[in-house]
Amino acid sequence: MRDKPIEETMREIVPYARVVILTPPPSERSADLEDLVRTARKFNENVVGIEDNVEALRKAVDMAREGDVVVVTGSFYLLGALGNVRRLLRKR
Repeated sequence: MRDKPIEETMREIVPYARVVILTPPPSERSADLEDLVRTARKFNENVVGIEDNVEALRKAVDMAREGDVVVVTGSFYLLGALGNVRRLLRKR
């Protein structure tokens, strides 16, 4: 959400990821995806922005290598948009 401390939060998480996939939750409070990508690239050059939430999760799972951990973090708005995340991940 654009009213949250985006850069401070990214500073704590983004440097530790091999790849970062960003997707905005469906809310009028959501930050602009291009702004999110630009901010994340301050901490990690491997950043992808995907508008569609489910497609972003699928991309993360598809890109994961054996032994990788896919971390979904963000707002409850995003979790709501993803529906049953566990069901989607089990299909993969």
